[in-house]
This record gives sequence, C-alpha cells and structure tokens, in this order.
Amino acid sequence: MGGRAMRPESRDIYRILKGLADGVGDEEFDGRAFLCSMGDRMGDARADDIVAMAVEEGLVAGVEVRHFVDRRGPTVVPIDPRITLKGIQFLEENSLMRRAAQAASGIADVAGAAGL
Repeated sequence: MGGRAMRPESRDIYRILKGLADGVGDEEFDGRAFLCSMGDRMGDARADDIVAMAVEEGLVAGVEVRHFVDRRGPTVVPIDPRITLKGIQFLEENSLMRRAAQAASGIADVAGAAGL
C-alpha cells in the first residue's frame, strides 16, 4: 500500500497507551512491569522520554517524572501506571485517523492503477 508509515515516536506512544488500555480492568495486569518491558524493548531513555511526554499531555497517570541535573532526559518512576480518559480518547482518534488514511491510500492506489 502507498500510505505513509507512522513515525516511530507515534508508533511507540500508541504501543504504550494501547498496552495500558488493554490492562484496564485486568486484576493480573502489572503496569510497572509493562512499562519496564517497554524500556527493554525500545531502550530506557526513549521509553522514559515517551512516557514523560504522555504524562505531561495528561494521557497517562500514576507515573512520577523526575529530572536530574546529571542526566539529559527525564527519568520516570512508575508507581501505579494507568491510561487516563484523555489517553483513551487519543487512542480512539488515532485509530480513526489511521483507518481513514488507509482508506484514502487504497482509493488513491485504485485510482492510480485505473489511470485516473
């Protein structure tokens, strides 16, 4: 398909929010372990930056963001991480926009193939 790929930062924010959303209502879900696994997956500094941005935007709660003089970026301390209502709305809007972009891309591909 000829659609634009999602930027890595957007993809990572989406993964983190989606993982936290999937844990809502699941008594077995451990938000701290989930965020640690995201740090292992994408690198601690990158994950901390993304989670800090999500906290600042009100998409994630239950995380303390610390700034140290001897460190370039923030450090996050997950206390009881959870997605907020605003975070859920972000996921829904992002999902709708992604589907619309994919549909538009499909139409453009068909029109291009048909010589329109």
